[in-house]
Amino acid sequence: MRAQKVGRAGTPIGRRTLLAGAAGSAAALASGALRAVIRTEGVRAAPSTTLQFWYTRYAVPLLNDTLDGFGKAFEQSHPGVKVQVQAFPYGEYFQKINTAYAGNQTPDVFFVDFPLIANYVYRKMIVALDPLVAKTDLDDYYPAPRGDMTYQDKIWALPLHQSGEELLYNVDALDEAKIRPPHSLDQQWTREQFLDVAEKVVRRAAGRVTRWAYATTYYPPGLYVIQPWLAMSGGEILSPDGTRATGYLNSPATVQAFTFWGDLYTKRQLAPIQPTPDTFGTGQAVFTQGNPFVLRDIVQRFHNLRVGVTYLPRDRRCATNMGAYHIGISAQTKQRDLAWEFVSSVTGREAHVQWVKTTGYLPARKSTYAELPYLKQYPWSVFWDGLARCGVPRPRTPAFDFVDDAVTDASKDIQLGHPAKPALDEAAGKIDQEIARYK
Repeated sequence: MRAQKVGRAGTPIGRRTLLAGAAGSAAALASGALRAVIRTEGVRAAPSTTLQFWYTRYAVPLLNDTLDGFGKAFEQSHPGVKVQVQAFPYGEYFQKINTAYAGNQTPDVFFVDFPLIANYVYRKMIVALDPLVAKTDLDDYYPAPRGDMTYQDKIWALPLHQSGEELLYNVDALDEAKIRPPHSLDQQWTREQFLDVAEKVVRRAAGRVTRWAYATTYYPPGLYVIQPWLAMSGGEILSPDGTRATGYLNSPATVQAFTFWGDLYTKRQLAPIQPTPDTFGTGQAVFTQGNPFVLRDIVQRFHNLRVGVTYLPRDRRCATNMGAYHIGISAQTKQRDLAWEFVSSVTGREAHVQWVKTTGYLPARKSTYAELPYLKQYPWSVFWDGLARCGVPRPRTPAFDFVDDAVTDASKDIQLGHPAKPALDEAAGKIDQEIARYK
């Protein structure tokens, strides 16, 4: 089935529309308006109490400023409390948490990437929040984040947002090719249509590629980026109970899907194996995978680039990666009540609206979606429909870090043109051995 070639690629996303929410939220932070977001009732701290909060530093400064602002607002509403906020680069953060835990120095409150909840529970690093979360509050969360925050029938951390990736595209490049990407899920491209489009927009000269069709530049290829390409073809990482990789990671469906993905880089030469920074933003690629805050960042930094959003293609089904950072309470904290008040404030309804408006992320709460009408409009509607109807969570296992590394290592081999089946057989065997250690 060939891709439709009609008219223009649609209305581009205006910078003013896209950044309006972020600008308003930044102004609110600067003016101290977030004081109203952080509730003052509840626990009163002893004089000169310090609460530690660690998070993963974002590449977009506005997001870091917002998190720092939550800490300052909490201090203003809690006299005598100092919120010591520390941010670490993504490549260092998780090791910092593990090292702090080993030394009995874990911060009171910290970012928890949801696939790691199972590992943190196994190691007794975080406390269960079930006794603290009101039923009315719990009912405000959508089913997907409800599932993310829950492990072994207990709630362990509360989400800041929801997120998922779709395809960002260069509007001018598709206009030139007279290709209109779909903006509704019922018209989503198939993999074959996507390939047809990719072959039309890639540029080659003198035996080399001068403009790529597709590139993933924000996140390196790994489990998070690749999983929707596997899931759309019926591929899986682990068994439903999270105890086996053999028969799933190396199943015929997963092998076929991984082969398709790898061929984009080698056989078809539609994507660069080692993309340069900002490959998409500088016009060196027509498509890239990105979530809402990546879209907002690109539009803000590349003023002359007209950006659109369409869905990742489908095969047997549609698929979108999903998940988000949560905030959890350390099992080592000596001030659990104050830590809970901070978590409930930062993830509460008013703060959730503020965070979603500022970052461009999608809401985990139903009340936030109802309050922000722009989420029903393009381009946010593409992200929302993809997440709500096609979201695929990463596997739940205490061995997630090992699984992630093994899948990433296999993906690098496949990306370089090595056959998928032996690479996945080896990865599945190693994963099974690692998972067995947690039984």
